[in-house]
Amino acid sequence: MDRKRNNNKTFYKKSSNFLNKINKFVQWYRMEKVFGPAFVYKYSTLIAFFIFLFILNLSIGIAILYLSSQYIECKIPYEYKSQPYTKYSIIKVTPKHCKGRENLKELKGEINIHYEIYGVQQNHYSFMKSLNTEQLGGKIVVSKNDLNQ
Repeated sequence: MDRKRNNNKTFYKKSSNFLNKINKFVQWYRMEKVFGPAFVYKYSTLIAFFIFLFILNLSIGIAILYLSSQYIECKIPYEYKSQPYTKYSIIKVTPKHCKGRENLKELKGEINIHYEIYGVQQNHYSFMKSLNTEQLGGKIVVSKNDLNQ
């Protein structure tokens, strides 16, 4: 690139329009010279804006707390000790397992099941080796003999 220096300013060839645009953008960004009015917010405007943000975040937080209080959470220990161990267990969910609403008699609506297994590292090689993609795809991989137990 051909450059010329004149009074500590760098000038590029006229054919380098892209570099001229970049140079103008950098000078505009540095704001060495401000032409025209520069709007400065008053403290009252900033305080009103922050109060608006506070009320918005407070209302979203209250809505999230209300919606999360509508869920019923039932926790059953993985090692259920009151029944003899079998390969597959069917456990009755009672109101003593659940928190959320008192006097719960029946779970209605959509039911989501989540597992919490403690003491297992998800990146351990034996855990990754036992991954069954057919089961994750929704296929039943249990044999009928196992279900008869």
